[in-house]
This record gives sequence, C-alpha cells and structure tokens, in this order.
Amino acid sequence: MSLDFRKLVSPRSRKDYSAALSRAEEMVAMSDRDLAARIVGIARDMRASGAYSTDPRYSYDEWALFRVIPELARRLDPETRLEPEEIAQPDERSDRITFAPDADTARLGEMVKSILANGWFARSRMAGLADGARAATDLLTRFRDALNPMAIAFNRLDPGSYEYRPTPDPPALAGVYVIFEGEHHDEVACYRDDREEALRLAEICRCRIAGEEVGDEDLGRLPHQFGFRSIDEIREKTLAISVQDFEGEILHRWVPETMADAVPSL
Repeated sequence: MSLDFRKLVSPRSRKDYSAALSRAEEMVAMSDRDLAARIVGIARDMRASGAYSTDPRYSYDEWALFRVIPELARRLDPETRLEPEEIAQPDERSDRITFAPDADTARLGEMVKSILANGWFARSRMAGLADGARAATDLLTRFRDALNPMAIAFNRLDPGSYEYRPTPDPPALAGVYVIFEGEHHDEVACYRDDREEALRLAEICRCRIAGEEVGDEDLGRLPHQFGFRSIDEIREKTLAISVQDFEGEILHRWVPETMADAVPSL
C-alpha cells in the first residue's frame, strides 16, 4: 500500500502551498503583457534586495535576474521598457551560450531549462530583507516545473514546452496530526487515523519536552524527532504542540512555557 504523502505535510504547509499554487495559476491565465510585467517585476524586486551581484555573469541567479527574465519579458511584450542594467553589453556577445538577445527560441529554452535546474536564489530569502524580495523569491523558486514564472513565460513563446495540466484535489484525510508548531514552519510529529491515539502521543511529547517522567513503553512511542534531536533543541524550536485535523482546526493545544493545557481535553 503506497504512502499518502499528505500525512507528512502539516495543514499550515499545505495552505502555504495552495496559496502559492493560486498565485502561479493566476500567471498562467494572464495576458502576455501582464505576464511580462509580472516576471520582470519579480526579477527587479529580487535585485532590489541588494543580495545579488550586479555582474550578470556572476552566477545562474544573476544571469536569470539581469538577462534571461528581462529577455523573456521583452519577447512577450515588445513594449517592455528594460532598465539599463537589464540590457546586454556588446562584450557579452562573445559568449554565445549565455547571450540572450539574439538567441533563437530553442536556445532561449535551453537557458530557461538550465536556470530551472541550477538557479538557487537563496540570497534573497535571508532574514532582514524586504518582504517584497522574499515574496518574489518564493514565486520564482516554489515551482521548478510548468508553474515556474520563467516556464510559464517560455510556454507562451514555445507552446507545449511547459504545459500546465491542473489535477483535482483528492478527498480530505479523516485522521489527525500531532504538530510541533514553529515560528515559520509547522512540523508533523505524526499522523494517526485514531484521534485518541494522537491525543495520547501528543501528551507523551508534552511530558518529554516539559521534563516530566515518561515510562519506557511511552518512550518507545515517541515520534522520530526525539531520536535525532536533543530535548533542548526541540523545546527551543517548538512554540506549541497541537493536535489538528486535515484542515488545520486545532482540536487540542499545549502552550510553550510550561506545556500546560491551553484547551480542555476532548
């Protein structure tokens, strides 16, 4: 029997993914002009973070942000106004692999493919940068397939190259999650079909984190996180422990300070 990977993904992460999917699908439905403005805007927001070199040949990231994405935008909408740093200089023409302005469609497609495989863009995810830069980075990196902004744009130039085929959502899972809630990310400690079992496991986790005594039998039932992390590390990163249904409704929750009950037991 195959594993349903939704059991490993928290409701919070799934909601974040759904929001990103909606933003990508909006781009799929845009006109060429609007799509051109969106993708070049993404590149400019990321460059405005100051996290990238001004040399378009520095890495795949700079090549995408200063050259390939602006070129995609220009081809989608010839009226796109490129900024001076987005215009290739004459000395760049000697590198036929990276020079985008006179590339035919096939070669431009190879550029997009290469960036999708090798671009990292982690520098504009750093803490302390403007929210616009991080949001733009998420748009450019969340998907590495037909829903990537570069792929969406190139599919307009070469229809069928990155065709998006939406799939219907499967039915919701009936079980519940034990969640270690974090500041930016919720981690699934375990998923159980039986709610009472999940509540018991969450209570064992609470006791362990709070430093209370846990019996040998219950120690053997602890989620995998306790096998490769120290209690101090788990305690530091866990804002709360909760039991949630598939949609993220909190059925039970323990707060961090003392891991005391915050919601009456079911």
